[in-house]
Amino acid sequence: LSKSLEYDSNNSVKVWSAIKHATSIRNKLYNWVRVAAVLFPFFILLTYIFMNKSETDQFNVIDQSRDYVAVYGGDGRVYFLTPDDHEQKNDDSLLYLKKSTVLHFDSLVAKIEGDIVHKIVTPKGVNCNLVFNDGTSIGMNAQSELEFLSLVSSVTRNVKMTGELYFDVAHNANKPFTVEYDNVKVTVLGTEFNVKAYENDLFSTTSLITGKVEIINKGKDKMLLNPGFEARLLKDSNLFKCLEFNEKIVCDWRRDEFSYDSHSLDFIMKDLARWYDFEYVFLSEDVKTHEYTFDVSRSMSLDQIINMLRMTGEFECNVEDGKIVIY
Repeated sequence: LSKSLEYDSNNSVKVWSAIKHATSIRNKLYNWVRVAAVLFPFFILLTYIFMNKSETDQFNVIDQSRDYVAVYGGDGRVYFLTPDDHEQKNDDSLLYLKKSTVLHFDSLVAKIEGDIVHKIVTPKGVNCNLVFNDGTSIGMNAQSELEFLSLVSSVTRNVKMTGELYFDVAHNANKPFTVEYDNVKVTVLGTEFNVKAYENDLFSTTSLITGKVEIINKGKDKMLLNPGFEARLLKDSNLFKCLEFNEKIVCDWRRDEFSYDSHSLDFIMKDLARWYDFEYVFLSEDVKTHEYTFDVSRSMSLDQIINMLRMTGEFECNVEDGKIVIY
């Protein structure tokens, strides 16, 4: 019996030591879990910052040196809008003007005498707002061109364009305002409308905000537009379609925003490239057709927008030889 009691006593000591050891391990594990729980959010934050930085570096293919809006005078001189705080003349053929939100052409064009053609060019990533001496105002989106006669003495109001422009035409029953692009001629007396006619797009559109416009397709089609409708010219067939449009989607570029409603990735990338000035290529035709709906400010970086779209999981991309490759 004494041996049995001694055995039980020794066994109890061993069991109690095992329990204390297990408790010590459990307490240590619990403390580690508490520390990990505190540090986990910081780890996630640091991981996000690191990944976001690497992605930003990955898609940083934009040339940050931006050109300025150029005005080509019929007399051979070139005027540039620059961020300088004062007017600075470099030589007889080049004049730098202070960059401003609105450029008034009643004073600039008056420096050049006669009815001669002038051209205004906006580079990628730059908008420009124009006001002419007849009261007409024109907003130019990035990578657009506008040609016109001097309106100081001209008896007509004719302009030619490529790219995307918004027109707010001053009413003058005796001098209709005409816009020519692609094979289209738009005639108005006084109204507001948006024209998008980039050379690499599959179609061009005239979207009417107020008033009425007459659109002629080089004698083939004639259309009278009402507000809320747009004339879409399909370039492959050279035929018009009349469609309703969303004014916010069409005109948000004037508020420095990108707005899309079930637009294809191909369409969106063309828009982004005109603003951020980069080159890209699709390796998959299917990826081009994926559609997206979103609104973002043009102040967002290209990296932020591309990474936002990548989160859908519908495509991937990387940079090769200075181009964004999408697959």
